[in-house]
Amino acid sequence: MISRLQKDHPVPTLYPGNFADCHRCLIYLNREFFPAFDKALYENSQEHREQLEAAVTEIVHTLENHSSGPYLLGDDFSIVDVVLAPFLRRLGLIPGLKIDEGVLGKYLQKLEETPMAAPLAYSRAMSAMHWGIGGLMLGCIGTVKASQNTQDKALKAKYMNWHKSLAVIVAFAVPARIGLRFASKIPAHIPGPKVIQWAGDAGHIALYGFMIGMPASGLAMGYYSGYGALGGQLYFAHNIMGQALEFVVLAHVGAAAYHTVLGHKIFSRISIF
Repeated sequence: MISRLQKDHPVPTLYPGNFADCHRCLIYLNREFFPAFDKALYENSQEHREQLEAAVTEIVHTLENHSSGPYLLGDDFSIVDVVLAPFLRRLGLIPGLKIDEGVLGKYLQKLEETPMAAPLAYSRAMSAMHWGIGGLMLGCIGTVKASQNTQDKALKAKYMNWHKSLAVIVAFAVPARIGLRFASKIPAHIPGPKVIQWAGDAGHIALYGFMIGMPASGLAMGYYSGYGALGGQLYFAHNIMGQALEFVVLAHVGAAAYHTVLGHKIFSRISIF
């Protein structure tokens, strides 16, 4: 049933990373841990307690030595944690059981702190900020390109005035955008390879950096334009950042196209409707 629900609603995923790892852990729990738990709980013989202690020790060993994160399979909450946690919570019902409560206690505490219902989409406010500031930044790029591709001095000046006006709006909007980001719950990663998820995170961090750096360097360039070498250095930095921004924007658009081709409902996550 859970597999079917996961197929219909893949985000957030309960099968992060390698599906085979989840499957192997579930097989182990069904064959070793759950039968040992039931026998120790209902029959409570020394033999059954020792079998359960061995199974719990194996779980503790995995958490200490093989897990790269706070959960049983690493950094991501998974179906294995879902099915295991209720049984670990009830180990105290079995008298005479000797287990390592320190490691299990930290693990269960982390599970309690894990939000069980990550949103499926960004809030409307976040979505509106995304499209609004995104449009402004595209406008900044477009007006510069238009200015560079005209020989009409009056028109060139007009385009650059539009560019500066849009940049000032971005400068005032960015603090609200960042504050809203930290105050909002965001959807989990779209299921897929870790490297793709890391690249997505890096791209978003870069865009935040450009949202701050481009207006800041542009304003500083305008203020210090008459200060000789400093003005020239600021112009150079602003120009280099602008070229890098174009690359990151293209990568961002390409990533959206990539997810769309794979059938991921990427735009429904960031829709204002």
